[in-house]
Amino acid sequence: MTDYYEINYDNFIMISEKDKNDKTNKIREEMLKICFENYKNIGFNPKIGKNIFDELSILLEANNIDKITDVQHIGGMKANDFVIKYLHKNKEKILNIDFKFNVKNIKNLAQVKQIYTTNKKLQNFIKEESYHKFYYENYLDKILEYLATKNIILDKPEYSFYVSKVNNFDKKTMDKFFNVLKTNQKKYTKEYKKIVDTSISMYLDKYGKNNDIEILIDNLESTENKAYLLFKNNKFYLENMSSTKIKSFSKIKNNNTLVFDTNDNKKIEMMLRWKNGAGCIGSAWQIKIV
Repeated sequence: MTDYYEINYDNFIMISEKDKNDKTNKIREEMLKICFENYKNIGFNPKIGKNIFDELSILLEANNIDKITDVQHIGGMKANDFVIKYLHKNKEKILNIDFKFNVKNIKNLAQVKQIYTTNKKLQNFIKEESYHKFYYENYLDKILEYLATKNIILDKPEYSFYVSKVNNFDKKTMDKFFNVLKTNQKKYTKEYKKIVDTSISMYLDKYGKNNDIEILIDNLESTENKAYLLFKNNKFYLENMSSTKIKSFSKIKNNNTLVFDTNDNKKIEMMLRWKNGAGCIGSAWQIKIV
């Protein structure tokens, strides 16, 4: 729980140093929770700064939120920071809210969603073969061969074992194979990157156009009740994801990104990347709106 003395306007708008971002964001989220809980509370005197509270209240009212009945603060590394239940014309609705500081447009976000290539819901998104299997069968050996030239010998695990462990980020429980792979990626970043970049480029060149848009649409449905609460230069913005719908595949960009057209002249980009060390842990599709 945030100390009450930290609940103030200056701490909300403060741009902190990188190593203090987590603490600062927690303070902001505590303040937002207070604002949500006191929405339309006439007697509420916000210590966090009346302009912050008033700005947020005006924004919520403009987005047809008549009354907030429940606030869940989730935070952390989850997909949403808040889940709020609210009334509109006496009908209860749910909105998942993700808060982003110092941003006023979702186009400025690095991603709106990230999905592991191992996610079963994406199993047939690329119809011929998943990327992690393609990488395992065609490019993991190249990294192991390179490590062998440095007298680092790693036995390639069975595919079923590999795919069951490839998303484990926890150093305490990480399998030895992935631990050694990751440790040496830091030493030989350039060599790893060259192999991994080639694997992604070759995979998309071979299979990228054979994507199933319906599977992608199904995986993005979870964004329909989601909104991004954005704050920049003392002003809040709320962008709802439900209006953006995928229409068609457009192109492959930069040898690592699938681009899709939408109904509202935006683009949805899916960049194929590794979350924790190129070629080591967590191959995923990073999805953003541009």
